Amino acid sequence: MLVWHLLPIKNINLRLRLETLIRSRGDRQNISPKIVRQVEADFPDSKQVRHVGLEDASDAIIFDYAKKNGYSIVTFDSDFVDLNVIRGIPPKIIWLKTGNLTTKSISNLLRKNMSAIHKFIESEEEEILEIIQNTP
Repeated sequence: MLVWHLLPIKNINLRLRLETLIRSRGDRQNISPKIVRQVEADFPDSKQVRHVGLEDASDAIIFDYAKKNGYSIVTFDSDFVDLNVIRGIPPKIIWLKTGNLTTKSISNLLRKNMSAIHKFIESEEEEILEIIQNTP
């Protein structure tokens, strides 16, 4: 649920856009806006789609917003990976490949992978970071 950048961000003040989409009974459902508060110390200036007026926006509009405003995208939705393949970076995509997780578990997963996320965002070559976690 993080969404993000114009150029690879090369400073410690990373901006992540928390956009994650979860497919539930065929409906689009955004990750809870509460996640922003839970990760703000580690990922300052993060936003959730609701906070920027894009809760019901198409994936392409969210992708363009992230590109224009310097965000990366954290998502469960492979459609953003497809957009990245077609349009390139920015924005970079952090693709969470997990089972159903609580908001707190998602926050913990992001913090656990914070070093890899920072390295990925600073990279000028990497476009997609997959974070895989199998659920019990």
